[in-house]
Formats: sequence, C-alpha cells, structure tokens
Amino acid sequence: MDQHTHEEEWRNGICDHVCGGSFEVCITAWCCNCFMFGRVDQRLEKFPETNRDEFSLFSSGCFILGISNYVALQWIPVWLKRKELRNKFGIQGNGCTDCLVSYFCHPCSIAQMETELKDRAATAPTGLGEKSAPVGYAQQESATMDYRAVA
Repeated sequence: MDQHTHEEEWRNGICDHVCGGSFEVCITAWCCNCFMFGRVDQRLEKFPETNRDEFSLFSSGCFILGISNYVALQWIPVWLKRKELRNKFGIQGNGCTDCLVSYFCHPCSIAQMETELKDRAATAPTGLGEKSAPVGYAQQESATMDYRAVA
C-alpha cells in the first residue's frame, strides 16, 4: 500500500461530480451496487489499468458486498474500501467520515470511488515518470511559437 500524506482532496465530491457526471455510474451504483463495488475493487487492485475488458462483473468484491447486503451490513466493506482508496492516494479525510458516508449512502460512496479511480487512472503517471494530460485536455508544448509571416 502506498504511504502518502493526506494532502489531496477528493477530485469528485460525493454529490457534485459523481452522479452528475455519469448517469451509468450513478444508476449502476444504486441498482446494481454489488457489481459496481466489484468494479471499484478491481480498479483499485489493478490501478492504473483502465481496460474495461479486464474487469469482470463477478468478482470477490461483488461477492463480499452481496453477502453484506443480505445481512444488512453493506456499509462495512464500502467503508473499508473507501479508507483503502483514501490511504492509497493520500486523500484528506478520516475513518469517521468514511464510515458516515458509507453508512448513510453507500451507493453514493461506491459511485464516488468509481469516478475517482477513473479520473486518477486517466491522469496516472506513465511508465516514463511523466504525467499524462487529463482526458479532454491538450498537452502543452514547451516550444515557443514563431509569428513571422510566411512569404
């Protein structure tokens, strides 16, 4: 597990960018939370892999949340996974906040983790030690432009 100081904030707030940014993530987190939790578990394990073909619908995370749903303790694995994600990326927060979010709205917490992992994978360092540009942003060139008229 990576050890970071807790200096960063969540890139995607619990309500602002999660369900507003992707209807698919939101509806899956609410209607099929076991599958979405399994996806989060796999994304975190294989970070920064983003190939959806590498993630299966049925995984150990899916099974764990399914059993937890059955006994009405679904917030516990969500709480633990949220804490793991926060520690891995040095995101501000604490166990109490993680527990409250996971208990009172575990689908929102699952959607937030999914969106966070997708965003972080899109901007993860490449193998050469450079950061890639965020999706939708153009990389800036360091060369200056030449404004001379072409004859």
